[in-house]
Amino acid sequence: MNAREYAQAVRRLGHTACLAAFLFGAGALDAGCFIYTEDLLEPAGQGGEGVAVACAEASDCPGADGGCAPRSCEGGVCGVVNAAVRAPCSEGGGQLCDGDGRCVACLDFSDCASRFCDTSGTAPVCAECAFHSQCQTTDFCDKSGTNACVTKLTDGGPCTLGAECASSSCVDGRCCESSCDGACMTCALHGFEGVCKPVAAGDDPADECPGLDVCGASGSCQCQNGVADGGESDEDCGGPACFACVDGKNCGAHGDCLSGVCKTAKCQPPSCGDAIKNGDETAIDCGGGCVTSCDDGEGCVVHADCASGICKAQLCQSVLCGDGMKNGNEACDDGDADPYDGCSGTCQQPSQHLLLSEVVVGPTASEYVELFNPTALPIALEGVYLADFATYYELATGKPNAPTSSDFLVTFPPGAELGAGKFVVVSLEGGSKFKAAFGIAPSFDLDAADADAPTMLGSFGSTSGLTNTGELLMLFQWDGMSTKVVDLDYLLFGSSAEKVDKSSAGYAADTPIANQVAASVPADNKSLTRCQTSEDTEKKSGGNNLLGHDETSESCSAAWKIAATPTPGAAPPLGFCP
Repeated sequence: MNAREYAQAVRRLGHTACLAAFLFGAGALDAGCFIYTEDLLEPAGQGGEGVAVACAEASDCPGADGGCAPRSCEGGVCGVVNAAVRAPCSEGGGQLCDGDGRCVACLDFSDCASRFCDTSGTAPVCAECAFHSQCQTTDFCDKSGTNACVTKLTDGGPCTLGAECASSSCVDGRCCESSCDGACMTCALHGFEGVCKPVAAGDDPADECPGLDVCGASGSCQCQNGVADGGESDEDCGGPACFACVDGKNCGAHGDCLSGVCKTAKCQPPSCGDAIKNGDETAIDCGGGCVTSCDDGEGCVVHADCASGICKAQLCQSVLCGDGMKNGNEACDDGDADPYDGCSGTCQQPSQHLLLSEVVVGPTASEYVELFNPTALPIALEGVYLADFATYYELATGKPNAPTSSDFLVTFPPGAELGAGKFVVVSLEGGSKFKAAFGIAPSFDLDAADADAPTMLGSFGSTSGLTNTGELLMLFQWDGMSTKVVDLDYLLFGSSAEKVDKSSAGYAADTPIANQVAASVPADNKSLTRCQTSEDTEKKSGGNNLLGHDETSESCSAAWKIAATPTPGAAPPLGFCP
């Protein structure tokens, strides 16, 4: 490596003189490490780096000799070499070389005669003191620049340590008359420096009070001063800053109380009737240890918290097919949303999907009502009823008879069943008259003396039937025990004087009578046939069907169509329904 390469390497290493030790071995230059500085380098060459100044002897090198770092010329390259430790020097008021090229006043206490060698700064200096213990008890060592023993400060003087103060107490940056160590006390109050005084009320400069608490007027934290102040609802509790109060203490809001209950301006223990969600309640005054169970949509933790017995995602939910629990009127529940798979007896009762499918109103001998089972399972018809008057629902409250001789309230006999995708026909006359009109026997009739068909049970007479100009027909279900019936399907046609609205009888609201839409009246020997088996115009929630449908909301004029030829026990002709 030549002089230029050597100098460039030194420059890349931050001008450290120890490059020589790396290049030549630790003992190669026992005179010390060369230190290259910017004034020993020429301007940068074409390579972008400075080059060392060549020399034959030290005097050829730029700059001036220092007492502790004279110029040198080693290997034809300019540099400096540090003088030995304790070599004499005089620069800057110093007297000894420290071996690192600096001229300092001292290296240890022996160099300062009766003074001390203070090595705590950037350069050692002889000083009167280096520590407070080196001064008289009435003095302290001022290390702000003089390192001299000076008289201790009186109360009010600025300080950083108690040793600087005559009182031995430095509080909040001031020499203080006492230790002044109480919360919300200070010795730096403007105009009273050095005197222990309370901090101004509402302030907390030293952050001595816990949480949002601040200093009060008595020199202590507001929430610990034994009085109700600063917005507290009672002594040292409540309000925006203090901890909540225990039962029996005064309060102005629920948040003032540890229990979370403030009633009649007093904190009270939580209860299941305080209109507040507290204790182990899962919603307001329900669930947990409360006797009252929570309604659908309210919070829950376990199923027992809910009136429905179903808690999912921490909310009470209605009895639903597919919730994986046997509840409500379900015979079983296989845990999925398909209502007709995997369970004997089905999850949702298939009867909830029974439909009125065809009606003939004249001539009298031909009157019939047809039902259709759109499901994939057979439906037991026991407990399924037909009625043609608006107060049919009173059956569940002890009024089993039809109101007039021309009305009927009938149900299917025990064991009656309607197969999947099948039709059942109920003749409103005798089976023989029906057979004479259509060539086949009906499934059931309303004439007990006629042997051509099984007879429906219930209230009916020889004049019972459908009014040709307009009538209502309700298909519903009743289990014989409940105080309410369940709607299955509703047909309104013509200018019927009666329409169903049982809203005031404790049921869910039916569609207002004025909004119910009737179908047209079929002429004699024609039928009124359902074309919308999906009940598209019907509300699917909030009604009196077990599935929540509102049967009275369906537009009968949209769902039903008049057929020129009745088809009892069968679907309408292909292409009849749009």
